[in-house]
Amino acid sequence: GAAGVVVVADSENLPLRVTHERLCARVATALAFRTCSDPPIPLLVVSRQAGEELRAAIRNAQRGSPVELSVLIRQDTYPARSLGWELCFGCVLMGSGVGLMYGLIELAGVEVGAEFVAAQDKAEVMDIPCICMDVSMDGLCGRLG
Repeated sequence: GAAGVVVVADSENLPLRVTHERLCARVATALAFRTCSDPPIPLLVVSRQAGEELRAAIRNAQRGSPVELSVLIRQDTYPARSLGWELCFGCVLMGSGVGLMYGLIELAGVEVGAEFVAAQDKAEVMDIPCICMDVSMDGLCGRLG
């Protein structure tokens, strides 16, 4: 089997996340591969230019000879989430009413989260320590497993 997968980006600007596609597209992919899990092998995204150079090196190599690729891997602190996690999270948001509430707030044209920025700004003006009690999307449902 494969030891890893190299994905060539369609531009020089690399995406922050490969999984930032729409949920419907991710579900369609999961149905086609019959799994919601991420692949068990590493995925490397390279720019278009690097991809073209790699393709040229593979074409020019003699059959069966290895092609070497040198990469710089940066630390990634973004929380990786499987499709199963995303679906469960969406169900919890909608089932709890939080998703509905935020949907209505958005429909009303209210900027979600602006109240926390305004509170922080006012607290700084008044020299009052302010602790934000909001929960990030990472912390919400964090105890579910």
